[in-house]
Amino acid sequence: MRTLETRKSVNRRSPVVAFLLGTIFSLLNVPVARSQTSISTPAYIVLNSRTQANQQSFYVYLDQDSGFNHGFPSGFFASNTANLGTIHIDTGCIFDATAANGCSTDPNALDRSRGTVLRISFDAQTSGNFAGVNIEEPENWGVLQTGTGYDLRGANSVTFDVWSPNGAVVQFGVGQCVTSFMPISQNWTTMSVSLSSLVAPSGLAVSCPPTLDSVHVLFTVATNDVHAPTGATVLLDNVQFSPIPTTRQAALGFPPGNQTFGVLPQQNAPFPPDQVLRNLTTIYESALTELVLLARGSPTDIPNAKLIADTFDYGLHHDSHGDPLPVAPDGSVGLHNGYEDGDIALFNNQQAPKLGQAGDIRLAGFTATTLCAPSGYCLVLDGATGGNNAFAILALVAAYEQFGDVRYLNDAVTIGNWIVGNLTDATGTGFGGYFLGYPDLVWGAAAEAYPDWQVHRKQRGHFRRVHRSGRSRSSTRQLDCRWAMDRRSKCGRRLCNADV
Repeated sequence: MRTLETRKSVNRRSPVVAFLLGTIFSLLNVPVARSQTSISTPAYIVLNSRTQANQQSFYVYLDQDSGFNHGFPSGFFASNTANLGTIHIDTGCIFDATAANGCSTDPNALDRSRGTVLRISFDAQTSGNFAGVNIEEPENWGVLQTGTGYDLRGANSVTFDVWSPNGAVVQFGVGQCVTSFMPISQNWTTMSVSLSSLVAPSGLAVSCPPTLDSVHVLFTVATNDVHAPTGATVLLDNVQFSPIPTTRQAALGFPPGNQTFGVLPQQNAPFPPDQVLRNLTTIYESALTELVLLARGSPTDIPNAKLIADTFDYGLHHDSHGDPLPVAPDGSVGLHNGYEDGDIALFNNQQAPKLGQAGDIRLAGFTATTLCAPSGYCLVLDGATGGNNAFAILALVAAYEQFGDVRYLNDAVTIGNWIVGNLTDATGTGFGGYFLGYPDLVWGAAAEAYPDWQVHRKQRGHFRRVHRSGRSRSSTRQLDCRWAMDRRSKCGRRLCNADV
């Protein structure tokens, strides 16, 4: 795995990339007064807020498939194996106070307030029995006892919203330490549990309160025969640590790309957009956000723009082991069309059959256990196009101009070389130009690629500017010809040189 510190010098550029970067530099060097930006102050407030969002919170649960979630609700435990069957969980519940378990079954339900909530239900606990759920990191940590825990130092409490349709009596916990049993109201209530107040559960030899430098069990809900002889159900939302753990100050991630509402999750197509887009953020939107922040350049804008540039740099050099993009012949790499918002990197190795490794980028997607078995996770915008990568080039070059960090220039060159090396139509049987790129996953069907009008227009425009500067007339004519002939082809042939 490449590390950022080892890239000391600027990479060798192909002629096409040199022309492109030269044009970008000439454009960026044109002085434009900061006050000339036409973007409103409220819009900048939103852009900065979204860019900072990942560093301003540590959620255990926000919404189903939220990129801001941490941990997995995989830690089922009980007094015996048979009693594990009394535990039921729904990570995508749409709250309905009139439903017996608090969750709507209406496919048209839409929750604009809470989004989705987490439901944990326990059947009646018979004499001598108990049951509970740990939200843990990594997945199945309670069984495997491997991986790295989160450093939560700086936090002193866990806060959450809770509701119960049947006045459940449960206990909560962090780091295998727990509260006393407490009744849950039939009205939504915000609770805050001091981490220093947590004690060891009966019969478990653990040190409490928990040390916070490596926490595997992020949140616990449990009950027993004394407190749930007829069962218990709790709904949870906005489970988070406060104050924000100190380590979040260095967290890398792209700004959230969408605001979604709570919809009843579907397991087969058609899927509602709010389910599909829950954690998606695209590289072109992140690139535009960075450029806009640099254009105004306030003391808040500049560090947030750098955060986006640093995330581009990280994402470029830590591709997924499970769904990697093809590497160019010279070793150059490109960026996926989309990523998961929140933390850019996986914190631990994924469990089989998933192939992601700790430090790999996280790809956007949504839960659909039926359609996307065996992983149960459908990827969204996991492919790559030259057009979207061209946006990243613009953002990285602008970051180099602002901060003077050669990593950003190296990255721009690398992406340019990847476009030229992998997407140039060198078949000799077509009209030339550039292939669109690598198709995104299409659930249940093969993807078809088409000519990338966007990348042709961008590159055509760059070459025309280069031509006007007197550097290259032949390159402009050649690209103009390829672009025009591709237009006439009417997408009549497959223009993707490989599938992801």
